[in-house]
Amino acid sequence: MLMAAHLKFMNEPLSAAPLQPVTRNLKLGCGFLPRLRSSQWWRLCAQSVMELQKYLCKPAVALGFAFTTPYVAYDLAVNIIRSHKDAYSGLADVLQTIALPIIGYLVLGSLSLAAMVWGLGACVVGTTALCKTILTIEPEAIPDDITQLKACLQTTLAEAVSSLKQRKAFFFAVWAMYLVFVAVPTIIMLVSASVVMLGMPKIGDLSFAMVQLNVPAEIMLVAAIALGLSIIAISNYTLVLMPYSSMSRLSGTRVAAKGLLLSIKVILGITIYSTIVFFLSNLLIAPVDLFVLFNMDLGTNVGMRYLLFALKAIWHAFFFAVLMPVTMLIPCEMIRGNIE
Repeated sequence: MLMAAHLKFMNEPLSAAPLQPVTRNLKLGCGFLPRLRSSQWWRLCAQSVMELQKYLCKPAVALGFAFTTPYVAYDLAVNIIRSHKDAYSGLADVLQTIALPIIGYLVLGSLSLAAMVWGLGACVVGTTALCKTILTIEPEAIPDDITQLKACLQTTLAEAVSSLKQRKAFFFAVWAMYLVFVAVPTIIMLVSASVVMLGMPKIGDLSFAMVQLNVPAEIMLVAAIALGLSIIAISNYTLVLMPYSSMSRLSGTRVAAKGLLLSIKVILGITIYSTIVFFLSNLLIAPVDLFVLFNMDLGTNVGMRYLLFALKAIWHAFFFAVLMPVTMLIPCEMIRGNIE
């Protein structure tokens, strides 16, 4: 009886009036810092991410498959074609040999694309539901009993996922407008990244691009700065928009615009945070990438090559199942109490 009453109390914010804001003053995105001293907040976040795995495990595995399979399929196709290069006696032999690898590559590529679309959609819904849950439940009100907390979070997450799935048109409008707003910084990012890659000097036998250009140091510096700023701008906006869209009742277009303005209001805190997240995420995968870059002869070792493919797949699955939702926890606190 007591447990049922407690769960009813915990679930009231989903249908009741909006919660009283905890962080009224944004303080340039640093108003959340006192929350980090709360053990209840850490318990709520940790248990929420664990309960969320029910919704993220399968799509995360699908994304690991989607981001890795094209490389595996390409590698297999190239190896099959190369292994028969001495047996070609005419165009018919060539077409007969390459037909099966190409068909296999196209089939696996299509499956990868389907898995990517489904996986990304499911992960976005699940992570947005996590944001809604974190912003709905007050950490100070959570029960000490772990069983009650799990039951509460399971109910809240299920209702959040259900409500988000019923607003597909809204989220389509939000993220479509997001793409419009990030179009310019994305172009700047791609152009500046191309300049940096083309002008990057060789490190021993390692080249960062097939063509090397003698780019002046001044242009390289400007391109590097533009690259960094564009990445930060896109990251800041993304980290703010997802939790903001999870709770806002405005139209999709207005949510995208308000989210952009809010990311500017919290620019100090969110910039520091997104920079830390960027470097940490790259640091986690860097050992594999650097190992491959400085051991290019591994390309001749089939077993090692496919082990690296498997590690990449595991990394992508881990990122979408764990790191992506964990990354959104602090932005939720940055904007708490400032959602229309």
